[in-house]
Amino acid sequence: MGDLDLFHAGLWSELRLREQRERDRGASWAEASSPLTIEWLDDNDEAIGSRYSVPVPPVVAVEHPGLPGSMTATALPQPLRMADAPPAGAVAARLFFAGEFLAKKEMRPPPPAGYAALAGYETDRMGAAAPRFILHVVAERFSDRDRFLGRVDEFWGAIMAARPFNRQGVRDGLALAWHFAPAFDADGHFETRDPVQGVDAHHDARLFMGDRACAEELLRPLASASSRAVVLIDSRIGGGAGGSVVRWQGHDYYYPSWSSIKSRRGEQWWQMCLHELGHGLGLGDEYSHAYPDADFDPLDPAIALEGNVSRTGALADVKWPVNVPAAHHADWRQIPALAQDPDTVAAFEGARYTPHGLYRPMLRCRMNQTWDEFCDVCQNLIAERIALP
Repeated sequence: MGDLDLFHAGLWSELRLREQRERDRGASWAEASSPLTIEWLDDNDEAIGSRYSVPVPPVVAVEHPGLPGSMTATALPQPLRMADAPPAGAVAARLFFAGEFLAKKEMRPPPPAGYAALAGYETDRMGAAAPRFILHVVAERFSDRDRFLGRVDEFWGAIMAARPFNRQGVRDGLALAWHFAPAFDADGHFETRDPVQGVDAHHDARLFMGDRACAEELLRPLASASSRAVVLIDSRIGGGAGGSVVRWQGHDYYYPSWSSIKSRRGEQWWQMCLHELGHGLGLGDEYSHAYPDADFDPLDPAIALEGNVSRTGALADVKWPVNVPAAHHADWRQIPALAQDPDTVAAFEGARYTPHGLYRPMLRCRMNQTWDEFCDVCQNLIAERIALP
């Protein structure tokens, strides 16, 4: 099995335009979503081997810092998963959609057999001696080992001071394992480039994400149901992106969280990193502002919702236990003492980049504003996740 990573905004936008054009021509949804066709090329740009088709890859909504003071999300395609290895001599591939040329993709050399195989690799662990859950912190673009370890210590201190990680029963089951290999070039081991800055960058101005297929391959030896990885980036630009576990065709793909070590006004870098770790532990964003340029519908019933986001505001039907007395379930928003109480657990409208139609448990939470603590519901979800064997 091999990968072709389609993390390229222009290519994905072009594919969406092609799908829309097919629909406008009267094609059914199934026809409009016809498989992509791959044609392999040798170093003379000649076709070799046989063409074959693969499904259009699924997308996941990845949150990231947007314009100053806000957060946003981008729908990113997953890598193409190919059942067959490319033919010998293949150095590139042409992609066709609905019989028409879509793009040419150069093939990257295969990554090393894991991050631990990189030159100068070192690792160590701190925290519980017999952990139930291990957080792997991986160096990206660091050339100075002591600089990286200083940030690791700062991050571990922030974790141990934050709820619910500082709870008895959680902290004694949690360990942090750091992994360092000096960067061999400015883009690091995962090709994690700084996001483009300026007026034309718009919502991607603080989105950090390297080659996801390479990262999944390099970090696969660390991946398990009882661990998550955070890629720590040595950059002068603040930002990050949430991690996720994507189950596709019967296999779990573990994508790390990403966070730079640059703080910004009103926000420490480790606060952003904890937010991104929240995603890796299964939490969804609780932002209530609309994402104006989204290429996905946050209310799409096909999108799976995390444990801290609900499709209903009826207190009897939300996923989490509420602390509003049953007698006030119907009118609790009309009672200022309840509706404005920061300790109220109920159903507050606005989550996952939409002000209406989705609900979050509490007014304030780190999954909404990174400098807040995790809300009570998110704390319990994290604690349960870490406690699982």
